Amino acid sequence: MSQTAPQNVPENVDHGLVAENFINDLCQIRFFKDFVVRNPKYSNSGGEKEVSDVLVIFNDIMLNIQVKSKIEEKPFSKKNETDIQRIEKKIDKGIEQLKELTSVINNKKVNSFKTERGITIPLIGQNFRKIGIVCLNLSGEERLPIDEQT
Repeated sequence: MSQTAPQNVPENVDHGLVAENFINDLCQIRFFKDFVVRNPKYSNSGGEKEVSDVLVIFNDIMLNIQVKSKIEEKPFSKKNETDIQRIEKKIDKGIEQLKELTSVINNKKVNSFKTERGITIPLIGQNFRKIGIVCLNLSGEERLPIDEQT
């Protein structure tokens, strides 16, 4: 398990997957595998659909984490409005994905999720306090001076 943020990820490696793995590892360390669900899915007419990157369920708390990643090596001082809008679009997409999990649960499209350790957590009849987080990884910015990072 990695305990440091991804840095200097080679271009031929899926930086989004690296970021998801990092967040998943952090959750497993902090919340234990018993409560962490990686890439929970539900069945719909088109097959299985993922509703979260990492889901932590503990007692009445449901922590839904969407991880978004973008290669971003341009210093902040050189970014224009279009660059900022592209970053905002990634965040907006994550927010929309957060809403989907609530809809899936409210419409009873899934009855339970299985954790990393294989424990089934029932969802029906539960009243979870839902917390949504969008984690944005701007891969490549770690090489920039701190005052030039977005």
